[in-house]
Amino acid sequence: MTLISDRDKGLLAADAVMGNRVARAFCCFHLRENFCKRFTPGLEPYFWQIAHAKTSDSYQEAVSQLQELSVAAANYLQVTNIDKALWVTALFPGQSYGHKTSNIVELMNKVLKQGWELPILDVLNEIWLYTMNQRDQ
Repeated sequence: MTLISDRDKGLLAADAVMGNRVARAFCCFHLRENFCKRFTPGLEPYFWQIAHAKTSDSYQEAVSQLQELSVAAANYLQVTNIDKALWVTALFPGQSYGHKTSNIVELMNKVLKQGWELPILDVLNEIWLYTMNQRDQ
């Protein structure tokens, strides 16, 4: 199982409970937001190139390209307390099946903001109704 979060420390408990059956990953949307706040938004494509790199060589190449444009931006992604193994595809020890963000959970939270108080069958019914309405539009 892979859990993607915005670096929520509460998920550290997942390691203790699930052990090596769970892989934690950081939401790249949240990492990108922080990156773009610190550096020019023009560097965003380089952030995504690094995040989506599938091999160590392509990862190193992407970091080198960013470093040519901004040493500070490259250092931020390399040296800060952001564990690269938790957001860079090439370094990630688990399977993320192409998912790099927690967007699906954010969407469900938005759709069901009042529904979380309902019994589980009613929550599932709300999800079903939302899905059907989206399909029909």
